[in-house]
Amino acid sequence: MPLAVLEEPLVPSWAEPWWDAFRLLSRGRPSGMVPGPIPLLDIEVYARLHPEVLTGIDTPGFLRIIRALDDVWLGCYAEKQKEKTNG
Repeated sequence: MPLAVLEEPLVPSWAEPWWDAFRLLSRGRPSGMVPGPIPLLDIEVYARLHPEVLTGIDTPGFLRIIRALDDVWLGCYAEKQKEKTNG
């Protein structure tokens, strides 16, 4: 994963299954000149294969969580690249 997951954050224990899912799913993100978002199909398949991540939420909720994490990750990645270019 690029930039060591952009400095590993401290994750509360209740969120660890989602963070672990995000980290695993991130490995499959498309990449070219810049990394792309995690494919929705990958997230859905993960939820089907790992129903334990759905404790207390439904599949659309899991999708929103992973997408939110991914949006933050992509934003941080873009900022890091911008700093490298300008710095």
